[in-house]
Amino acid sequence: LYRPGDDSTWGHGIAVRRSIEALTWLEKIWGPYAWPQFTNLHRLEGGGTEFPMMIMDGSDQLSLILHEGGHQFTYGILADNEWRSGWMDEGLTSYQTSWALGQTPQELAAQGPPLPPRLGEGYRAYATTMSSAQGRGLGMVRLDLAGHTQPIGTPAYDFRDFGTYNAMIYTRGELMYSQLRDVLGDSLFRAFLHDYYDRWALKHVDERAMEASAERVSGRPLGWFFHEWVHEAGMVDYALTRATTSEQPNGTWVTRATIERRGAYWHPMPVGVRTDSGWTIGRGEWEPDRQTVTIATAGRPLEVRLDPYHTTYDWDRRDDVVGPAAFGLSGAEPVYDWPFLDQASRDHSLVALSPLAWYSDGGALTIGMRARASYLDLVDRYDFGLAVTSASRPTAAGAAPRGLSRLQGWWRFENPYTWASDRPLMGLAGGAAMLDGVGRADVAQTWDLSPRWTAAGPRLHATLGAQGAYVYDEAMLPGGWERRSLTEADAALELRTPAAALGAGDGELTVSARVAAGFSPLPSTGGLVTGPVPMGGRAAGGRAGAAAPTLDGAATTYARADFALGSDSRWNDGADRLALRLYGGISNDPPAQTALHLSASDPLSNFENNWYRPAGGILARPGVNYLPLGGAGLRGYDAAVTVDRIAAVNAELSHRLAADVFSHVSLWGSLFGDAGFASSAT
Repeated sequence: LYRPGDDSTWGHGIAVRRSIEALTWLEKIWGPYAWPQFTNLHRLEGGGTEFPMMIMDGSDQLSLILHEGGHQFTYGILADNEWRSGWMDEGLTSYQTSWALGQTPQELAAQGPPLPPRLGEGYRAYATTMSSAQGRGLGMVRLDLAGHTQPIGTPAYDFRDFGTYNAMIYTRGELMYSQLRDVLGDSLFRAFLHDYYDRWALKHVDERAMEASAERVSGRPLGWFFHEWVHEAGMVDYALTRATTSEQPNGTWVTRATIERRGAYWHPMPVGVRTDSGWTIGRGEWEPDRQTVTIATAGRPLEVRLDPYHTTYDWDRRDDVVGPAAFGLSGAEPVYDWPFLDQASRDHSLVALSPLAWYSDGGALTIGMRARASYLDLVDRYDFGLAVTSASRPTAAGAAPRGLSRLQGWWRFENPYTWASDRPLMGLAGGAAMLDGVGRADVAQTWDLSPRWTAAGPRLHATLGAQGAYVYDEAMLPGGWERRSLTEADAALELRTPAAALGAGDGELTVSARVAAGFSPLPSTGGLVTGPVPMGGRAAGGRAGAAAPTLDGAATTYARADFALGSDSRWNDGADRLALRLYGGISNDPPAQTALHLSASDPLSNFENNWYRPAGGILARPGVNYLPLGGAGLRGYDAAVTVDRIAAVNAELSHRLAADVFSHVSLWGSLFGDAGFASSAT
């Protein structure tokens, strides 16, 4: 049924032929259509809706007709409770639609190896990228890794937001059926659908009915599968840890592959052995966490790989072949670290290499190499570098860098995937460094506490951490540092919410708070550094004015807390912007490198900035008006000025003077003003 004017799209039998094609496919996998009539109606809106014996489609596309027509079976004839068990309705309908269109993992595997990724144009062609086929399913992987998934068996009203409901019921539900098909195999999966339909057509169904049909045709228990996929949220990951091949007296070959379960979900994993004639697939059992799969081939094995056709939800493909797994670098692939280009591989961790160079007063030119590694640019993120200074220049006091001080190095990690956990430790970060006479080590854990993850709403993050920074060569000390080592623990909380959620129009509101406490040994001398003392605060290397010597080994405790409230409003289609910020902080005798600063963030938080950290660095030279954002943000003050107490307000009004001046770059004009009250004991 369609309105006048739809003749060129719905008329001339177009929609009828596609409806017949959809019903023919559905009867093939289920059985005879159980109702006497099927009506396809062109509705006025986009999308589609299903009713018993009638579907309403916003277009004449086969994919939409297949999906809405599929609901005749997996909602109407097999009458499930879609409010309570949407995965039995939308999830299964989505899978059978992808199946008909040849887009399931099994059909994609039958089409042969995926096409190589399409290279970008010009400079972008240098990037190592994934093809669309290789990237298929990564959206759910990212949701899983971030902890944003919920069990698909969750009733509709218990999902945290509508976007999560859609992702779990449609996408993860479809994924669940692809994994059930992989467990059963093609013939048994079809037999399961026929048995399920024959026994339950025109009756009410539930999870137990579906599980019973699957167990009946397969002759094996499947409660473990339905429990993990319907009632839990986890990931599949198995590793191929060992593979041996041996030739038999009759000329055949036997491969023994040892696999280990790393992820939370069980799965009878396929193991492939490639010979000149192609892949031979063996399969493990679902239950053992460590097992050996034996595969016989007529030809000599050329390659052994887990899940070579990628029909399972084995998300980490780096351990699908035997190889070193230290620091998450199994099968690592080296690439050049092209600036401004994102690079990723589905099968390997990428190790991006690049040269580095920076300048400091104490070490002159420093040159080195940097390696940044990650998998999917998300997990097992590592940053490693080594550099050496070209000279050892004495300071004004006559001291010069010596020994290891000329060697610079660092190592950092983020979101590591360890053998002790069944998923990467997302939000965990830390590292160690020896830079400019300071050794630093830190570790922190960040949690996403947002009540909703897909809807426009508050974003809440909490962080707990600890760090230590220890001076070992005063001649190389970074700019803005006192000669005091420190060990501290800190916590931070940040809330971001769209202003509209609070009835405040367009833009965003931000609230952040940070507290820290630690102890710091005092230097055995006054700790003074020659040079000008910034007005109103302590010097970069000590207090303003004279300081009496202290006893060796003496230490002092300190504390620091600050708070910021900001709003960012936009109007006139984003051409006008008003940013306001309130800031307050209080501290009790912290070292200058971690104190409250009038105009910028503290030097300790900028420790990894090779352009700003070193004394006399390129961005820290006199006359270079660059300040890392942070602190009280009072523009116009020296970056080294610190205080014990501060209250400040910042305002900035901006107007876009011209849009897309060059390659999406716009020209803006701004007016800004700052005001504050500060005090200090010295």
